[in-house]
Amino acid sequence: MKPPFTCEVVVVLGGNIVKSGDRYITTSYEKGTKKSFGAQGRVITSAFLYHLGVSDCLILSTGKTDPEDKGAPSEASVMKAELMAFGVPETCIHLEEQSRTTEENARELVKLFTTETFKEKRTIGVITSSWHIRRTDAFLKREGFHAEGRKIKFISSDTMISRYLPEFRDDIHRLYHRQEMKDRIHDERNGYNALKNGTYRSRKLGEIVATQQPFRAKRSRVVRRAS
Repeated sequence: MKPPFTCEVVVVLGGNIVKSGDRYITTSYEKGTKKSFGAQGRVITSAFLYHLGVSDCLILSTGKTDPEDKGAPSEASVMKAELMAFGVPETCIHLEEQSRTTEENARELVKLFTTETFKEKRTIGVITSSWHIRRTDAFLKREGFHAEGRKIKFISSDTMISRYLPEFRDDIHRLYHRQEMKDRIHDERNGYNALKNGTYRSRKLGEIVATQQPFRAKRSRVVRRAS
């Protein structure tokens, strides 16, 4: 399968982690998660696009976000472990572990793209959930990330999963028609409007923002790159 597009770099934004037994995993679209949900879909999408040949350079962005769990790892490190389990080489993965919010994601990415490794990169994909794209774009523009001739392509993890893993299409469709998701989208819209008019306030870490019914993607469906 030919890649649908290519990027020099793909950035994957964190969507929270939860403890599962003796380890941490990225969140599914699951009831009761803190800060966000659906991070698992973002990881699966980035692994799938890597194996399609979209990009062999992935930046995983988000640090430690749970103030109540001092021993929790960074979200970036958990995403890295899952990507490696999906067959993505460690050499293709870069971590940004300072940010804790979308606002800080944007700020830290701007810093990262001034470094020798990334300062010449011009085509950049940003993977996040559909409902999160608009506010993410506003923060990146505010911080100047679109400068230096960079072309930013936003990639919806929900759309990619629906398109390339059709067995999950109905799950995603039902999810976006739930009242809880409609409330989350309304909350995002309010945040975007507040950001535009200068009244935005970052949500406190650990604050519950939504409740969703379980949706767990299957690891076995990620296709490995042909050798």
